[in-house]
Amino acid sequence: MATFTDNNDKERPVSQILIESGEKIAVCRCFKSKKFPYCDGTHKEHPGTGPAVVESK
Repeated sequence: MATFTDNNDKERPVSQILIESGEKIAVCRCFKSKKFPYCDGTHKEHPGTGPAVVESK
């Protein structure tokens, strides 16, 4: 299962998503997802954007 960490303590914030081998996730790029940083399909209401699909092999 993917795990998300967010480090806002630094001058340059870093967000990190760790996924397991063989796992596939969709990362939100529209910033409207209620499950952010994961895609929940909300982008369908906003033309011209979609998720970033990430897969570990």
